[in-house]
This record gives sequence, C-alpha cells and structure tokens, in this order.
Amino acid sequence: MPSANVGRLWLALLVAGACALSLTSCKGSPGDDDKITVGAVLPLTGDNSLYGENERKGFTVALQEISKRWPNVKIEVVYEDTMGEAKTAASAIQKLKMQGVKYIIDDAMSSVTFAMVPSLGPDAIMISTGATNPKLSGCSPFFFRIWNSDAEEGSQAAHLSQTVHPGTKKIAVVYVNNDYGTGLRDVYVRDVEKVITGLTVRDFSYEASQTNFRDLSAIVRGFNPDLIYLVGYGPQTGLVVKEVRGYGIKATIISTVTTEDPKFLERAGAAAEGTIYLYPNTPSGSEADTFRNLFVKTYNSQPGILADHGYDAIFLYAMAFNSGAKTPTDVQHWFHNMPPYDGASGVIKFDANGDVHEPYVMKSVQKGAFAPYHE
Repeated sequence: MPSANVGRLWLALLVAGACALSLTSCKGSPGDDDKITVGAVLPLTGDNSLYGENERKGFTVALQEISKRWPNVKIEVVYEDTMGEAKTAASAIQKLKMQGVKYIIDDAMSSVTFAMVPSLGPDAIMISTGATNPKLSGCSPFFFRIWNSDAEEGSQAAHLSQTVHPGTKKIAVVYVNNDYGTGLRDVYVRDVEKVITGLTVRDFSYEASQTNFRDLSAIVRGFNPDLIYLVGYGPQTGLVVKEVRGYGIKATIISTVTTEDPKFLERAGAAAEGTIYLYPNTPSGSEADTFRNLFVKTYNSQPGILADHGYDAIFLYAMAFNSGAKTPTDVQHWFHNMPPYDGASGVIKFDANGDVHEPYVMKSVQKGAFAPYHE
C-alpha cells in the first residue's frame, strides 16, 4: 500500500509539472489559452431588445465565417443585458473588466454608451455599433463606432426638410429627452435654420419611458407645423405618429434610422404611411454578400437593423487579432492604421476621432412596409 501511494504521488507531481509547462493541455480543450473573450453589452430585454437580438445574430454569423478564414483566431462572446439602461450598462462593463474581458461591443443607445466610456482605457477598448451622439466623437482614444455620428444624419435631415416640403415655415422638433434625442435635435435645428430662411422652429420633448402622447400631440397641433422632425426609438415613435395623426395633424414627418423597426409599424399602424427617414445605403461588396447569404442560411430570414454592424464589429476585432494585436492598445493602433474594410455594413475607415463616414439614402413607409423613398 505505501508503495502504491508513493507511485500515485509521483504521478500527480508529474502531471502538475506538465501543466506548469503547458497549461493548454490541462484546461479542458486544446487552444483554450488562445481564446479571446469579447463582451457584448446589449439590450436583450425591454422595448429595444430588437437591437440586441439582431446584433447577437450578426455575431453568430461572423464567428462561423471567422473560424473558416482564420482558424487560429478563437473568439468567444459573453453577453450582458443592459435592458436599455445606462446604470445597468455601467455595472455590466465593470463586471466584465473584473472578469478580465478587455474587448467590448456596445449597443445603439447613446445614453447607455456614455455610461460606459469612463471605463475605457488600456485595459478595455470598445466598438459601438450604433451610438450616434456627436459628443461621443473623440470621447476616448479607446472608443470607436461604426455608425455615423448624428452630426451627419441631423445635417442631412435638415437639407432633406427643404426637399420634401418646399415652402416650409414651421417645424416641430419632437424628440426623446436623452443623449440620442438632444444630440440630433441640436444638429438638426442648427442646420435647418441655415437651409430654410424665415423659419420658426419649436422643440417638443418626451421622456424615454413615456407611453402616452396625447398631451404632446395636442400641444403640437396647437403649433400647427408644416413639418415634424421626429427623433426617438421605433417602439415609441410609432406611438407618437399614431397619436399625432389621430389628432388630425397632416404635417410631413421626417424621422431617423431607428424608424426601421417592426415595432414602429406595429404601433403606428396605418398612421405610419408616408413617414420619411434616412437610412445607411445598402452596401454591395463581397463581404456584404457573404454576410447576407450566411444570415439567410442560418436564420431563414433577412437581417434586421444592426445585424450587419454586429457582424462587422466582431470581424474588426478578429482582423486585429489575426494581425498580431495582443492588447487593447495594440488593437487601438491597428484600428487607426488599418486599410479601409469593405464590410457587411459598408466601407469602414476610422478617422482621428474613431468615427466612420458612410452615405445615407432616403426611405419611407409605403403600403405598410419600409421602402426606398419616392415622391
């Protein structure tokens, strides 16, 4: 018996020594040490869960393709649900950092993104798929976003206002009272007053949690605008449009990219007809084709808003890792010096502020569906 115990002891010591020399073989599966964890901080529940779920699908498709192109790049994604709340997001990124997660992807809500930016640095870098507030430009050297700043959308919407409703004299800016809403409002008002002379613009705000828009609509009707610039998220703006039309307000409605949400159509119903909005131009490169084909094959449906941006966010990290980046600082340098990436969502090339610049097209609701705009 003693000799058997000694034998077992020596065997245990040999195994421990082998583990010390090669941890990979002792962690369960080959290559675990090389796996890179990306933390996805997304709204997976609540009114804006569509964004999170679409991005999750984009990640899944991207990981399938990455494993074929670069077998040496092993990425796993862990999820934290923000529920669309800034406070929850701030806690989530701290939790991920305590777990050693250094690479973050966030959602499409600027107020949520602002809550996470203070946590970025050499130990954490972020790609935002849809946060658009202009004040995020250059907010951190470790912050990058692959959706245009509202400085571009708001300015284009201002010029669009003159095109779709010549002779406009009164504009009501109806916006959600958060970082997203105020950012677009500020840019739009500044530029529309330059584009259209003799204009009267009035602000009307609503809260992010609001569901009853009767009083708001009554006040807007009293102003009697020629045009309404509506800023918010699809589930809410759908209710706003329904109420506004219910009050007999016939003003032309221009809204934002977030209009393209099934909940907008569901909640606005027939009142949605004719709503005009700007939307990123559909890319036509080989990566975009690969993404769409894989998405349809995987989910038997067309990709929804932000799915392509989720795909690109994962791919950007994968390309940096494949190029030898080992730390957030390495990834930061690679992002700033990378060649233009013709991705699923369009051509991505970061400027000095970590922003991209992609073209928009005009779209509208026609016969209950989202379609290219026609006068």
